Amino acid sequence: MHWQIASCTEALLRQMRRFLFYVFLFATGTIYGISVIAFQVFPYDLMKRAKDFAFGTPTAEAIDPSLHGHIERFIDTSGRSIRIFQPTSRDCIFAVYGQSNAANSGQFGYASGPGIFQFFEGDIYDYVDPALGGTRTSGSVWGRVGDILIDDGACDQVVFAVTAAGDQTISELSTGSQFDFFTTTYSELQNSFGHVDAILIHQGESNNANRQKSSDQTATYREQFIDFLDNTRNADAAAPMLLARASFCGHRADETLVEQQNAIISLRKDVEAGPNSDLLFAPQYRLPDGCHFSAEGLDQLAQMWANAIQLQLNRR
Repeated sequence: MHWQIASCTEALLRQMRRFLFYVFLFATGTIYGISVIAFQVFPYDLMKRAKDFAFGTPTAEAIDPSLHGHIERFIDTSGRSIRIFQPTSRDCIFAVYGQSNAANSGQFGYASGPGIFQFFEGDIYDYVDPALGGTRTSGSVWGRVGDILIDDGACDQVVFAVTAAGDQTISELSTGSQFDFFTTTYSELQNSFGHVDAILIHQGESNNANRQKSSDQTATYREQFIDFLDNTRNADAAAPMLLARASFCGHRADETLVEQQNAIISLRKDVEAGPNSDLLFAPQYRLPDGCHFSAEGLDQLAQMWANAIQLQLNRR
């Protein structure tokens, strides 16, 4: 009798251990699965490619290259409500231009607070990643920047108009459809709010001499940027520019390029220093591609942008 009870007890314990093991596996898998989607960690890219292969990509509704040249910009406003903006005397209005680190290429998962808006094709929306008007569909730095500016008391409300396009050299951003989208958006922003406080530029990675695409372009970067600046001013985009020092991509920086960016800031009174994003080269600040920013990197970059913006606002 005692032997039978002991045997039954042992069997019951084995079943309970097996059940708890399965519960542990299920909970762990669920948590990791949610993390993969929320933070786009491995194997997010593989899953996304498999989904796109099976069901297609959302080019027809969410990403439309026909509106703004061959670059596919995120334009999906479904689920986003147009807001009626109530202006104050301390609103901060920014146009954003450059390449992927100014668009939607960082780690996804940040939710900005109240008072942060985005401007797209004449309408105003709450700021939500991915930012309307930018290329790609991941996260960006600008919601974080807006939160810091409001928390620091620099602005009552913050509006960003994102026009950045990934994988573009400065010469490619100086003319053509990308430049037209930038200057048209700037004009709409100016007409809607009566002022633009600054043009925020993050560009340089595609001009890194270590990348095959631009191996012959670093030496003439300053001249090419001045051409872009002159084209911008001729298009009546008169707000001061804040230029990030940016070259780090593919796990490598280009010191010569950063020197030329610093020279532009010293040479032109209408160009002021943005952050030096090359300082964020440690692995925890970048995604595995060694170019775009992790969530931790975006946090650091946002603080650097906010510091630079507040210096510029204080000089008005």
